[in-house]
Amino acid sequence: MVLLWQANDSYVPPFYKGKAMPTDGSEIKVVAMPEIKVGSILVNPKNMTYVWKNGDNNMPKESGYGKNFLAYVNDYLENSESISVTVSTVDQKYSSQSNITIRTVRPEIFFYRQDAELGIIWENALSANHQIKSEEIILAAPYFISPKDIRRPELIFNWSINDRTVNIPIYSKSLMPLKAQAGASGASKLRLDIENTGKIYQSAKKEINIAY
Repeated sequence: MVLLWQANDSYVPPFYKGKAMPTDGSEIKVVAMPEIKVGSILVNPKNMTYVWKNGDNNMPKESGYGKNFLAYVNDYLENSESISVTVSTVDQKYSSQSNITIRTVRPEIFFYRQDAELGIIWENALSANHQIKSEEIILAAPYFISPKDIRRPELIFNWSINDRTVNIPIYSKSLMPLKAQAGASGASKLRLDIENTGKIYQSAKKEINIAY
């Protein structure tokens, strides 16, 4: 039996080809896809009973007839959880069991350059040392943070340059405009700290050097 899972509220940017990963306190959905045959007939998954467990803990509210999926919030104290399910026909004559281990990750910020004509250059994340020539806009993408709508007010973006706070309008909090002064050269440290006021154990930070 195959178990498929997804993190329901984990942010990934547009066109991201990978899987959205869960972080501390993420909502996760697991779907069971049993293939039980009675004779030559494949039993409809909706016509079977499901007993879900998280580790050694039974989940009676999530178990029952036709309940082929499980939605739960992972424990922020654990970096992995083992989800198992036993599926049975109504008469209990046929059954199948499967389990899966789901691991959490920490949110990670990547910076990208916003081009005036091409938009966000998603294929090239900025390196630890980035050079600007004149004016430039940097976009922050906090992979796997939740909620996945990063415009939500519980996600606080704190930008700083050389440890001095830079105030950014809340409607464009993921964007940092930069400008190199004509005739000047040097380097500055650009840093972003993101905190989630709704999930005290979830945060992310990133800093790079900006040369001009």
